[in-house]
Amino acid sequence: MPADGVGIMSTNSAKTVAVFIAVTEDNWRSLAVNLSDLQRQRDICPHVVILDSTESGIGAVEGTSVVRLEPDTSFGDAIHEGLKKSPAELIALGVVGVRMLPNRLVRQRTDLSINQHIDLVTSNLVLLDEEGRLAAEANPHKAQEAPTPFWQAGVMIRRNALARIGRSADLPVDLFLYMKLRSEGRTGHMDVALSVASLSEFNANIEDSLEEAMSIRNIRPPIGPNTDKWAKERVRFDERLAQQTSVTDALDRMIREGSFDR
Repeated sequence: MPADGVGIMSTNSAKTVAVFIAVTEDNWRSLAVNLSDLQRQRDICPHVVILDSTESGIGAVEGTSVVRLEPDTSFGDAIHEGLKKSPAELIALGVVGVRMLPNRLVRQRTDLSINQHIDLVTSNLVLLDEEGRLAAEANPHKAQEAPTPFWQAGVMIRRNALARIGRSADLPVDLFLYMKLRSEGRTGHMDVALSVASLSEFNANIEDSLEEAMSIRNIRPPIGPNTDKWAKERVRFDERLAQQTSVTDALDRMIREGSFDR
């Protein structure tokens, strides 16, 4: 067993949770903080998969699986390579520099275990100011224009759903997958803070989040809203009933309307 306790996998892949962390030349220096948070996860020992797109490579990291990628590898391609390294049925996404609270993985695993009708769950994000004080709480599920910055840091998703992610380097494929699943009614949200980020970094990334949302809106055909697939059938059913109204039904209606005196 590795000294850090991260990365030991259960022999039952259905019970295993993996954590995919994309590391680039811009953020690799903060990776140690994420790994430290993973050591503190309660009641779960995740399989950590590091998607390494740095120029020189971060090398081996004890207790994790490091997937060496080219610096220009798209996020979607990186995810597909990560899936080859882990048999886990549930995958949490980690964002380098965004802290993970100790109960995040076990709570999200429980939520997906209970709610079999959803494939992806998100959670809230606590924002701290420069002095480490609580400044706000971001809820990506309530965002009007686009999920809030760092929304990925609160995602846990089923393997089969994550395998649907696109490979384009020109589009935010993670956001597209989220919006697609949401339009299909396959997403859920835990209205509880399970991650922590810097308020200043959050604000600095708002414009990028809006630009990503605009790029998704320009896709044709657009992603349709989540609709009740039974709504039209219920209307048709009601129409058929109206056409087959019996004498008794007609009398009952007249009594209710006051147009007939029994």
